Amino acid sequence: MTSSAHPPPAAAEILIAEDSPAQARLLQFILEQHGYRVVHATNGRLALEAARLHKPALIISDILMPEMDGYELSAAVKADDGLKDVPVILVTTLADPGDVVRGLECGAENFILKPYDEEFLIGRVRFSLLERPARAAEESGDATEVIYNGQTRLITAGRTQILNLLLSIYDAGMQRNKQLTEAEVALRAHNRLAEESNLRLQREILQRDNVERALRLSQTELKDLNSNLDGLVNERTMELQEATRRHFTLLGNLPGVAYRSRPDRDRTMEFVSEGSRELLGISPRDLTDGRVVYGNLIHVDDRDRVWRTSQANLKARERSECEYRIEHADGTWRRVWERSQGIYTDSGELVAVEGFIADVTARDRIERQLREVQRLDAIGRLTGGLAHDLNNYLVVVMGNLDMLAERVHEDAEAMTLVDGAIGGAVRSAELTRSLLLLAPPAARPQDHRCRPEGRRGRQAAEEGDRREDRRRVRHLIRCLEGRDRRRPTRQLHRQPGQQRARRHAERRHTHHHGAQRRRRRPGWAARR
Repeated sequence: MTSSAHPPPAAAEILIAEDSPAQARLLQFILEQHGYRVVHATNGRLALEAARLHKPALIISDILMPEMDGYELSAAVKADDGLKDVPVILVTTLADPGDVVRGLECGAENFILKPYDEEFLIGRVRFSLLERPARAAEESGDATEVIYNGQTRLITAGRTQILNLLLSIYDAGMQRNKQLTEAEVALRAHNRLAEESNLRLQREILQRDNVERALRLSQTELKDLNSNLDGLVNERTMELQEATRRHFTLLGNLPGVAYRSRPDRDRTMEFVSEGSRELLGISPRDLTDGRVVYGNLIHVDDRDRVWRTSQANLKARERSECEYRIEHADGTWRRVWERSQGIYTDSGELVAVEGFIADVTARDRIERQLREVQRLDAIGRLTGGLAHDLNNYLVVVMGNLDMLAERVHEDAEAMTLVDGAIGGAVRSAELTRSLLLLAPPAARPQDHRCRPEGRRGRQAAEEGDRREDRRRVRHLIRCLEGRDRRRPTRQLHRQPGQQRARRHAERRHTHHHGAQRRRRRPGWAARR
């Protein structure tokens, strides 16, 4: 039974005898929260000494303590004339009915159960403090003997003390019963939860069994797949190796270099094919490891142009083509042609440049030779046309000189002049014939010399004529450019048509002049 109708005495001091620091702090906290001053002692002996030094209003003592337990402390307090009016509350679990008998025997007024219920605790404290004056006025009755468990107990407590103790026991029993009822309700709730958990667990077990069966089946299927997968992996690995081998073989046999580089100005290489050994005289590892910077191999006069062309095409996302000079490892310069394009991510970021580089040095040399041949052909057409027209004029000049020689054959001085003019015309005709060699074959006079029969014979003869024509053309060009001061006609083979024209002119000249004329001009006979 609790009583909370009356407020507690102001600043009442309560002595606690508790050997457990945690239990003592909890009890002290509850009491101080309700306005009581608390003094703590760790055992019964220290609590008795503290009570004798400063008398408390109430003593709360644990039963099990070292040196002096709670029963001994209560008996000592009740035996002391200065402390016997101080109420004592024992803290117990009431696990044994003998605790009640021993509580009556030692003179304790109340019991408090562990664990502490704050409301019950404060109610017992207030009740003990309020009933203290009534207990002080009551005289102790005669001692009563009580036999319990075969032992005789002497009870000296008064009726009020016994009644209070029994009421506290009853309250404690009611409190414990309430706690048991609450515990039973909680236990039933836990049981329901346990049953639900059990059902869920059974369902989970069933599901796990199903999963395990499916897993075992899957493992069996997986083993079969693994056995097949090993074969597939080996087959795909061999195919990949073969594809890689073909890839490197093709790249290695390309007449150039396939590459992948970063989009920087130094052209930092990430991959280079084996063609770099032939094109640059440098191994692919030297280029990819950075020991040789490809951008530094480009001719210094071509670097800016190549960079601008590449950047413009990368910006437009178009293929880039350019030609430039590059230095070989032996120090020579090669002319190369490059085609490349950018590699972009899905977000449009440029990550690399891939392309191909080919050596066009031989093609460039052939193009120069072709341009030289075209220049010579143009010169030949021009000179052939001029020579053809000049030859026509020389025919007229030589015919007129022959007619003039017939008229002035008796004048020695005039005949000397005519002979000189005829000689100059003949030499001009020879030079004209040499110039006609530069003309296209259709414009040249036909050569009626015998030719070998058969396809191979004709090819050999034509090749010989081409070599002879090239030799004559080179000599004639040197003569025209002033590099060879010798007369070209002496270096050139006289064609049969020229020889026949010369002999015909000499025969006509001899026919119109007598023997006396030929004796006066020995030079003509020598020339003949």
